[in-house]
Amino acid sequence: MIEEVLSDLKRLSLKGLIKSIGSGSNSIGKTLQSELEIQHSTTSRNSYKGFTITATSTKVNRTNLFAKVPNWDKSEVKSSKEMLDLYGRDDPSGKYKKKLFCSVNSLDFNNFGLRLFVDMSKGVLYEKYSMGNQDRNVALWENEGFVQKLSSLDKTVVVSGNSFKREDGNYFHFRFAEFMVGPSMEKFLQLIDYGAITMDHLISMKAGSKNVREQGPLFKIAKVSKEDLFFTYKKFDLMDA
Repeated sequence: MIEEVLSDLKRLSLKGLIKSIGSGSNSIGKTLQSELEIQHSTTSRNSYKGFTITATSTKVNRTNLFAKVPNWDKSEVKSSKEMLDLYGRDDPSGKYKKKLFCSVNSLDFNNFGLRLFVDMSKGVLYEKYSMGNQDRNVALWENEGFVQKLSSLDKTVVVSGNSFKREDGNYFHFRFAEFMVGPSMEKFLQLIDYGAITMDHLISMKAGSKNVREQGPLFKIAKVSKEDLFFTYKKFDLMDA
């Protein structure tokens, strides 16, 4: 099955520059979907010949894994709204009434006072706050909450491409493909503990609104660490014969 998908992607790469469909960060994904004739869906992942397939830029240093809210019932903070109230900040641009956009890792506290801690013996991930004389647990995730998310990454292909700007628009050249099978729960927590997997808060309330928008927390992995998360990892240069 890998050989068939790889063959299709090599033919795509040989087409050279392909004009972008749309604009923005998701345009490379839309362009790949169109070329492979994958039906776009907002509710499910893109399936292609037994694999989930996504696209990204070769310039991206961190790859999205999945979004997963904490187990609010067992967390000291009980909702995304409370997180925003406690740790969000005013937006000088005026676009947002309040926002909490930041990356959190396990190596040090960020400038919002947030940091991740892994308890390998319990299989629990904690987020803690420390600033001034305040020190508290904020949120927690249990193993069970990650198992389903990780299983969705099984049999995944990430296609990366170079982008080019021309007078008539943007173009992509799809250049590399990574085939990943069998994500490991143990390795997932270890990579968080090592700082290779981080988490982005994406909580906001637009100016004039009372509704809180939660787009995360989004777990991301360093590009160089993807091979450590999966039992099987293969990367191909699509221009190789």
